[in-house]
Amino acid sequence: MAERLDLHSPPLRNAHRPDWWATVTDEEVATVSVDRWNAWCAVGLPGSEQLDRGQLARTLDDWAELVAWATRHHVHQLHDSPDVFGHSHARWCCYCILWCAQTRLRAVYNADWRGAIFLDDSRKSFLHGIVPGPGRDAPGGTCATMPVLYVALGRRLGYPLKLVRSFDHVWFRWDDPHGHHGPPEVFNVEGSTDGYAFEDDAYYRERQDVQPAEERNGWYMQSLTPREEVGSFLLERGYVLERVGRIPEAHEAFSVALRLWAPGGRMHAEIRHCWLYTGALLGRPLVPEDAAAVHEWVLATCRRMGWAFVQEQRPADVDAYFPPLGDQPLWIDENGDEAASRRCYERTREHHRRHGLKVTVYHLPVFGNRAPVPEGANVQPIEQLNA
Repeated sequence: MAERLDLHSPPLRNAHRPDWWATVTDEEVATVSVDRWNAWCAVGLPGSEQLDRGQLARTLDDWAELVAWATRHHVHQLHDSPDVFGHSHARWCCYCILWCAQTRLRAVYNADWRGAIFLDDSRKSFLHGIVPGPGRDAPGGTCATMPVLYVALGRRLGYPLKLVRSFDHVWFRWDDPHGHHGPPEVFNVEGSTDGYAFEDDAYYRERQDVQPAEERNGWYMQSLTPREEVGSFLLERGYVLERVGRIPEAHEAFSVALRLWAPGGRMHAEIRHCWLYTGALLGRPLVPEDAAAVHEWVLATCRRMGWAFVQEQRPADVDAYFPPLGDQPLWIDENGDEAASRRCYERTREHHRRHGLKVTVYHLPVFGNRAPVPEGANVQPIEQLNA
């Protein structure tokens, strides 16, 4: 039987005070490693059936030891080719993480998932998709998982690494503006394909179409705080749950994520729209202003991704998206009331049948065939210094 996740029991001591998610500090969240949070948020999702969270953490401990050894053993390459790394020991350290992960540990990008938008398999969004374990394969990484792996390894070695998000991409950053780990340095690291690159912020602004207001308000391009990292993992959890029709759980995940992000900034708007949408599926009415905002958000998302966007009324597809339950087991709600969960599920089906299911058709003639790092970008082959 698949492990169940209780969002009201996070992996921290003293986590049962009232409204813990809204009041927990970054310092408290940071006492649990980023990979443990990531694995915790994947519990109970499709594709996580063989996930052993303890084993995953132990595997990363071993991998970090290999990275530390390689960083020391091959440091002569930094001295022999300093220009390659901008005369920066910090860049050398980041390179060694990517080199070990991609060439020694075979934690590589899965090209078959390039441009994937159907998040029905948690391995596309969480670490267990790239870190193998006993009885469990690892089909490969995406831009949602590879930066988390690099950050998890780097933090084990004491590096000041942060996750960074834009609209549809994740990367990581060496973020040490005050020089606590050597000379003051802040730079981005792109490693979501076979290779590496140190790109400046302008590269991501242009490629990810980051609007000035979004960056000014702190939505994108900012180094995530520990609270925001967990919020982003819960957002990914909600996407998977929504895709497979587990709407009550998706709504709960979005609700918790909403409490972790600062109102009015960062990705708060995206999470709020997801929360409103899943709430509407559960029969919670939207005020006209919220309904219009959610609709415009969907349209803007599709325009931004370069998708052709088509909506049509096809009530027959309710059965395809929300299949009749029959005798199949259903995820029980937090109160353990299976009957209530079934009523909620059937209410969602009936809502779509009564009002007509809006079918969204996406066409990705460009984006679907585009690598996370476009051809022609300043990407160096990871094997360049392999000696």
